[in-house]
Amino acid sequence: MSNPATSPEAAVAARLTGQYSLVTGTNLFSGPERPVSPGIPSAAVFCATYGGPPPVPLLGNSADVRAFSVQVMVRGEPNDRDGALTLARQIWARLHRYQGPGGGYVDFFCRQADPVDLGTYNDDRPRFSVNLDLRYSG
Repeated sequence: MSNPATSPEAAVAARLTGQYSLVTGTNLFSGPERPVSPGIPSAAVFCATYGGPPPVPLLGNSADVRAFSVQVMVRGEPNDRDGALTLARQIWARLHRYQGPGGGYVDFFCRQADPVDLGTYNDDRPRFSVNLDLRYSG
């Protein structure tokens, strides 16, 4: 079995780059959330792969439908819950049921009906996650 040519988090980041003022390497990153630092702004989006559901066999075929689970973490400016939620909802709408050029993936499918509110932790920066599966046949 083979995997798609594009990593799941890179496929999601590619779908988001240029949208909603998101720029890869500036405020849109592949990988898990990173702390605010030079080069990592307070308001940023992170796309990380976290496994996926088990393969589902296709009847009468040696291939399976497989999926990677990707979490898109949206971190807002301190005390700007509304701004972070608005961006998270825009991201959800852009990713859910996406079918098109996506690095070899058949479709993207969000796992919740709305972004998940993850709270603010200790730094007053709101965080939301959009959790999705990227399906492919392999």
